[in-house]
Amino acid sequence: MAENLIAYSMKAIEIGAAGIFMSVPAAKEILSREIFLTFVKPYAMKVFAAVSGLGRMNTAHIHGDDLYMDDCLDFPVDVFSWWTVGRTALPWKISNSASPGA
Repeated sequence: MAENLIAYSMKAIEIGAAGIFMSVPAAKEILSREIFLTFVKPYAMKVFAAVSGLGRMNTAHIHGDDLYMDDCLDFPVDVFSWWTVGRTALPWKISNSASPGA
């Protein structure tokens, strides 16, 4: 699946897309941290790494409410997005301070 998504993403960027927007399920209410680290993160990282530097706005949308944000900060993307209105949503000031270059 990651290989197909890489091929699709590279073609989209080649024909003019500014980058990719990929939602990554990364929250306690969706799956355990162990499952995320074993079965989600490596493949998301593979896709993001393949398109890193090719698009101007590759975006990782970290999906869920109680996020494993610290485990996502090493994704090689230009933009991070997440839901900011949930009951345990990360406020910008906390997440921004953890971002490289902030």
